[in-house]
Amino acid sequence: MTKYECVENWIVQGMESGRLQPGDLLPSEADLCQILSVGRNSVRTALNNLSHRGIVETKKGIGTFCLSPRQSATMDIGFVTLYSQQYIFPEIAQGCNQVLAHNGYHLVLAESRRDPAIERDVLERLWKRRVDGIILQPSYDGKNPANVGLLQEIERSGIPVVLIDNYYPEARFSAVVMNDREGGRLAASHLWEHGHRRIGIIYHRTYYPKILRMQGVVEYLREVGHEVRENWLIGFDHMGKLEEVRSRLTESYAREAKNGGQFPTAFVCTNDQEAIELIRVAREQGHAFYQDLSIVSFDNSSLADLPGLALTSINHPSKHMGEIATEILLEKMRHRELRGNTFTMIEPELIVRSSVVDLRPKVSS
Repeated sequence: MTKYECVENWIVQGMESGRLQPGDLLPSEADLCQILSVGRNSVRTALNNLSHRGIVETKKGIGTFCLSPRQSATMDIGFVTLYSQQYIFPEIAQGCNQVLAHNGYHLVLAESRRDPAIERDVLERLWKRRVDGIILQPSYDGKNPANVGLLQEIERSGIPVVLIDNYYPEARFSAVVMNDREGGRLAASHLWEHGHRRIGIIYHRTYYPKILRMQGVVEYLREVGHEVRENWLIGFDHMGKLEEVRSRLTESYAREAKNGGQFPTAFVCTNDQEAIELIRVAREQGHAFYQDLSIVSFDNSSLADLPGLALTSINHPSKHMGEIATEILLEKMRHRELRGNTFTMIEPELIVRSSVVDLRPKVSS
């Protein structure tokens, strides 16, 4: 056994025996050197390792404190995302993994494919594995809060849970989300301020954040005395199946043409993928993107800034969100006696590009 391992063992055994209690201040580095007959480098290495494992915490200028005993020593954190290799989801996982790696933990990545049954199976397997914590992107549809009971059981067993990007309004869990409703309002106000009055919405109606985005658009337009026509409030059910978006759009365009109505001059799309499908269908119907059709979308993914698109889009701080959620989880793990629930809401930011044409009347000088 190395000298720093001797220091680690002395502290861990002291906590297990009750000689050291959660919240106790450890002896100073100099005192530990004298007590254990080791050098200062060995003490510092041991304290750094124990800090990464969530067993002690060093506060600058004060000293090093014992934390609550860990429920397990797997050094594994489960992260359940909707999709692991698509769209913005890998960036969320990257943010989580960077913080975990820095603190000596391993990311156990799984995907639910937005299926509550798969989500439940993954959660149960992570629970059985006794991971040290779980970050979950819930497949919540705004109606059926599936797996809430299971999550509560997991937390009662000593494994903390943090939700990311989606949450259950009626259940108490720590969560890190965007202010999606305000994002919808921001998107609608941008179009309205640029003179657009015929505004449509495309949204995923079985994923809660997308519903909130749609509601924000509708709320803003009602406040300025405008209603979205039913034919141009286009909801679809299956995330990841863009052919459904395409089908619904084609039906709406055909219905409007048959009735001799006016097409929208602008749309709010609740993600960038929907915006691309909208552009394809609109072009097939003879409507030119930019000139005849303006778009504000969500997520500011890599798709938004592709050549020929340049979508104005509400930013989704994916990596940053993952970092925040992971820091909160680690804090819950390290301070079990003070464990509470926090709700972090990130305000929306509009990234303006060239996908919105200004329809306001030109004022002659």
